[in-house]
Amino acid sequence: MRRFLSGFIAALLFGLSAGGAFAALEETIANRISAYASRPKELASNSEAQAASDLARFYGYDLSALEIQSLLPASDDPTVGFVGDPREKPALPPGSYGVYPGPVAETLALEGIPAVAGADWSIEDLKAAVGAGHPVICWVVGNTAPGKGVPYRSESGNEIVVVDKMNTVTVDGFNDHGFSVWDNGENYFRTFVDFETSWKVLGHMTLRIDAVPVSKSAGTAIPLVAVDEDDDPFADNDLTAAASSPSGAWWNEGEDDAWQASKKALEAAGASPWLDEPLERFGELQEVQPVFEDNPALTLDGYETWFSVAGAPAYDAGSAYSSPANPWLDQGSQAAFGALPGAAAIDGFVGYAQSYNLDCETRSAIDLASYFGVRIDYMSFLTGLPKSDDPNEGFVGNYWDARGGLPPNGYGVYERPVAELLTSFGLPSFGVSNFNWEGIKEQVARGNPVMAWVVGNTTTGTPLSYTPASGIPTTVVPYQHTVVVLGYDEAAGTVTLQDGGMRYTRSIQTFLASWGVLGNRAVFRIG
Repeated sequence: MRRFLSGFIAALLFGLSAGGAFAALEETIANRISAYASRPKELASNSEAQAASDLARFYGYDLSALEIQSLLPASDDPTVGFVGDPREKPALPPGSYGVYPGPVAETLALEGIPAVAGADWSIEDLKAAVGAGHPVICWVVGNTAPGKGVPYRSESGNEIVVVDKMNTVTVDGFNDHGFSVWDNGENYFRTFVDFETSWKVLGHMTLRIDAVPVSKSAGTAIPLVAVDEDDDPFADNDLTAAASSPSGAWWNEGEDDAWQASKKALEAAGASPWLDEPLERFGELQEVQPVFEDNPALTLDGYETWFSVAGAPAYDAGSAYSSPANPWLDQGSQAAFGALPGAAAIDGFVGYAQSYNLDCETRSAIDLASYFGVRIDYMSFLTGLPKSDDPNEGFVGNYWDARGGLPPNGYGVYERPVAELLTSFGLPSFGVSNFNWEGIKEQVARGNPVMAWVVGNTTTGTPLSYTPASGIPTTVVPYQHTVVVLGYDEAAGTVTLQDGGMRYTRSIQTFLASWGVLGNRAVFRIG
């Protein structure tokens, strides 16, 4: 009996020391920011960007981790910028190491987020910040483990301390024994001693946001990025839906925005701002800027026969409802449907802001499927698109690449792969090029939203000829983008568009000009 009791007591003590004790210690965390949560990182070495994105969201700023990653400066010195490639496994510099809080705070500040970098904090400093309702990002070793810093000299001669398996975690609570820690989408408990052992290796570095926290449970109010009507030639915008990221304001502006001005200045010098190569590499195509008001011959009725893109067949206004090559005939002809109404609108469609720089096609497709009750996992669709150097065959580049690029760099994907993937997920869809305005009107009148490929915020653009490895030329354009057509009013001359998390109107002429740049590409539901 005595031997049994001794064994029982020993086992009990071992259980407490090997996890049971931690359970007891973290049982009550009196000071906990319940509204905070983190998500798993999406790249091998972007823990800093992911933690910063999660922290920004807590304060009401919608900025994805990949957006932050793309904005961080590059350097061989983590105190200056991001060291290495975030897609590669962590390594000591000059490999894929990461970045320290200073450049992260500066990047967030440029996006209007009041981030503050810190060093030499104490445990009491950290408790005070968290106790006041402010989660704090801390630079540690691995899974908040012990480590040994090693000296490193950058090319500039700056001598700093680095550590193998450098990582960031976010502290969101504490009790009398330790901290509640978020790490790559997981929450765990660390005693003060264990946390300090890991945190001190890199000098107690921190990052916080100096703002009023927003409760997630009450809903996060994201400020709308409005268009300045004095600068926007398309001032009939109705920006009533949820806003996208402030950094996504490139599509919230009109012809006079920064990228247009930069583009035109560089084009005047004969250079491409996207690939830093002569425009001649892509062939010679004229700027598409139709002016309907000054040319009465260019009417809406004749638009399909007037507008064409080099390398694409000319539009035939009479073929849309008579050619057996048009599969949407399965839904009934225009004649069978009857005369199209002068105006139509689709209610109940909900759009959301993009998560990444180049995921507009996924965003539009997911929202389209959701409207018809087909729920599709976002990342499954985004990563399920085939990869190619030809947008007609698959996604070109990476969805976190910078906006405005051209193939074979980050660009996006055209209608056929999107339609095929939508169909595989349960929404029978058709992808078509050389569609026409009457076809869109019919689909909308039937209650079918239509994905359309346009330029930027539905503006004009410069089409370019591009030849992928297959040798088959196609047309591309900087700032290729997708919107969803939800309504039209011919008397008012307007079309209603869902652009990510925004809804606005454009003149029909403006929409047709933008849509025509890439050859009137569209995706819509079959049946």
